Amino acid sequence: MALKTSEANYRNLFNVMREGFALHDIICNEAGQPVDYRFLEVNPAFETLTGLAREDVVGNTVRHVLPGTEDFWIETYGRVALTGEPTRLENTATDIGRTFEVLAYCPAIGQFATIFTDITDRKRTEQELRTSEERFRKAFVTSPDAIAITRLGDGRFVSVSPGFAQVFGYSQDELLGTSALALWKSPGARDDMISAVTEGREIREYEATLVTHYGEIDALLSAAVIELNGVPHLLTITRDITARKQAEARVRQLSSTVEQSPASIVITDMQGAIQYVNPKFTQITGYTFDEVVGE
Repeated sequence: MALKTSEANYRNLFNVMREGFALHDIICNEAGQPVDYRFLEVNPAFETLTGLAREDVVGNTVRHVLPGTEDFWIETYGRVALTGEPTRLENTATDIGRTFEVLAYCPAIGQFATIFTDITDRKRTEQELRTSEERFRKAFVTSPDAIAITRLGDGRFVSVSPGFAQVFGYSQDELLGTSALALWKSPGARDDMISAVTEGREIREYEATLVTHYGEIDALLSAAVIELNGVPHLLTITRDITARKQAEARVRQLSSTVEQSPASIVITDMQGAIQYVNPKFTQITGYTFDEVVGE
């Protein structure tokens, strides 16, 4: 009675377990080398995870069921079956396009059993993460912009790009571990930026005056909060817009000079069509701006 109860419990576990299970016997050549293996039993989870029906598998060899099986796997499982030493590994079944985490052990000499879970999605996610990290690394290293990662709390640099070192005139080694606060003309402006970004607002064009080894610059910053090992950090991308701001100031100054000039000033295109006249022109001629532009 106890034996029947034990067998019933085993069968119930066999049928309801979420992990795939398969029992095999190893097939060796005359030299005793593993060359194939035969499926003896599989559970329902095996069918679900592999897409292979029990009736198509049990009694058949792996080379018949999965012709693309590499010799490596037969040799690996052969060692388990012949030596009794268990192993844990990841197995990509190319014939069914899935990757499994497998525990293989020896229930009896000449046999091996596998318990496995499908890790295809996890491996795909890991690969996508590696690809994303590689893209970020390349952008970080090659960007002419100044990219930095600082601790959100004390503002200390944990990573700076070559572009950052070039813009600010310090080596990467000189910057790492120091505080970004020293590079802000107004530390309060940095606090305002951090407050905005931690509240979930997008920081794409935040203007600030920063202090470099060469002097002050006008900067345009983008910022976002990222997590490194579960700890929040600040990622910033800084662009030096000093030259642009100086050019804009010169344009404004020139515009003011032209507007206030006591001389009549007319600007035309290459064909002689009037593009601009200043107030003195309209005063002298009596024409309005709209009457002459385009003539």
